[in-house]
Amino acid sequence: MAVLAAVPAVVGALPVRATAVEPDQLAAAIVGSTNAPYQGYVETRGQLAIPDLPDVDTATALLGGPAKIRVWRASPVAWRADLLNPTGESDTYGDATGTWTWDSTDRRVSRIEQAPGDVRLPRPADVVPPELGRRLVDGAAPGELQPLAPARVAGRSVPGLRIVPADPVSTVDHVDVWADAVTGVVLRVAVVSRGADRPVFESQFLDVSLSRPADNLVTFVRPTGVRNRRNQSTDLLQQLRSITSSVQLPASLAGLARAPGQTGGIATYGDGFGVVTVIAVPSFLISDAIPSTFPLTDRPWGGQARVVETQLVNAMAMSSGSLGYVLTGAVTVAELDRVAAVINQVRPGQ
Repeated sequence: MAVLAAVPAVVGALPVRATAVEPDQLAAAIVGSTNAPYQGYVETRGQLAIPDLPDVDTATALLGGPAKIRVWRASPVAWRADLLNPTGESDTYGDATGTWTWDSTDRRVSRIEQAPGDVRLPRPADVVPPELGRRLVDGAAPGELQPLAPARVAGRSVPGLRIVPADPVSTVDHVDVWADAVTGVVLRVAVVSRGADRPVFESQFLDVSLSRPADNLVTFVRPTGVRNRRNQSTDLLQQLRSITSSVQLPASLAGLARAPGQTGGIATYGDGFGVVTVIAVPSFLISDAIPSTFPLTDRPWGGQARVVETQLVNAMAMSSGSLGYVLTGAVTVAELDRVAAVINQVRPGQ
């Protein structure tokens, strides 16, 4: 038993022998890893004090605390991520048109049809290292990449790179990423916010295989005797999409371009680490959905808004005319105020 107890310390003390890889080369491998298969066990740890809000409990749990995830990925249209908890698990299967979610605790199944470019809440598959790391690296400019010493992750010695965002409105100080140099599959991600001395979010494999999982592991088979979830959409933004379908946000806002392919009242503006998500809904929904514990505050642009601040992600809810707007992103509150001032003036979508 003493020998077994010493194994983790011995493994951690083994020398790191990963071959040095230039940051731009490693970044190219990571961005190109979309079709690379993998499977393994992931642990994440978030320290974002996100308040509890209706229908966003999974996203809140993923970003605000520890999580344990088993993941299998055969391809972008054949994958599975199981979010484990003390009483059961919630399994999500992805295919070409959306996802199936099976909750073993309440024995209910839900289906979400979703286009690839749709804005949605984070789900377990989004925070595993390969997916999170690839999106962060893909959003980095070449001048934001720096070399990083290799590390041992899940028993593998792998090279790393650091992203230091140049955009002053970003709340991200730097992101450290370690990945398999051959496949580009990211094995560990650590995000550090401005002014922090330790990561506010970490995700890493404790056990990983870079082999393709068997088809039966990533194919959803409906269990017998289960019911559909009463509200099939477990994603709040998916529910809002039908409400906001008649609202058309502009192609650009406050000098920021809308992401291509997005329509309706939910869109992202900007690029890199300065992206702001804007959601336009009937104004009464803002007051009905947001608890009064978030007081209205006077803003520098002359109106009032409810503001939620964390170390990494900030949000602002405001009403202007017949619509209410929610702005959020890993950007400063000052940047949200800048965009809100334009919204208050032009009232997009009305």
